[in-house]
Amino acid sequence: MKVLVWNCRGVGGPLTIFQLKEVINLHFPSVVFLAETKNQKTIIEKVQKQLKFDNCCVVNSNGKAGGLAMVWKEDIEVISIDQGTFFIGMKMKDSDSGCEWWLVGVYASTDENTRKWEGEGEVKERLDRYLANVKWYQMFDRARCSHIENEASDHSMLILDLNPNQKKDVQGNEKDKGVQNGITNMEKEKNMDSGKRIQVIKERIQELKDSNIIGKKGQLVELKLQLSKAYREEELYCSQKARTRWLQEEDKNIAFFHASVMNARKQRQITCLQKNNGQWRKNEQEVKEEICGYYK
Repeated sequence: MKVLVWNCRGVGGPLTIFQLKEVINLHFPSVVFLAETKNQKTIIEKVQKQLKFDNCCVVNSNGKAGGLAMVWKEDIEVISIDQGTFFIGMKMKDSDSGCEWWLVGVYASTDENTRKWEGEGEVKERLDRYLANVKWYQMFDRARCSHIENEASDHSMLILDLNPNQKKDVQGNEKDKGVQNGITNMEKEKNMDSGKRIQVIKERIQELKDSNIIGKKGQLVELKLQLSKAYREEELYCSQKARTRWLQEEDKNIAFFHASVMNARKQRQITCLQKNNGQWRKNEQEVKEEICGYYK
């Protein structure tokens, strides 16, 4: 089991969702805790669906300050949930060991009087971390925490892996490897360019962060906008590729394919029309006559 924790500095940022998806697809966390979401529950529920998680618990932000969210997969056995202004706690049962334990995500107060910083500029400190008691360490003695740099926030993501040696079982169909995806060479090159561009921009952002150049904040903003555009191009390509593959494989499940087509036709079909006097035309012949009469 893996847990992802991140002070995302606002889920509405141009890079936030892209980079969350990227890390989730790479590490497969079962639980994600987000701090400083700067949004309400309705927005977080949309984010939950985008990330393809099944459940969520939300502490609404105070305007554009604070805000917490915990999302998790359906295979997580949750015993109880507690929440407050600055925390979300979830008691769960580990599927491998059968042990029960609390995962508590905490974010400090947004009150300026309780958060005093001396001086200005960047603070290069590891502020975000996991804490556990001795009993928990005894239950999960192989647990490991790793930090993941990102461009969307000035806080690193934290990945807690309770069982680092456990491999995720990824099933695949060997026949799929030989299936042509139907995308033209031009589109393949475009995707390759967007993938390379993402990596190049990330490297530029990291170089700029490590430098002492005056006025680098504006350059970072511009690079992040470029990175967001590259992510959108990559996502568009992936969605087009998925649709092309679905069309190619329709003969493997012809009943499903035809049902989908019929459903689409029904949604476009005009079954009734209301006249100006308020009367309804309900059968096919009356609808046809009404449309023909209207355009004469």
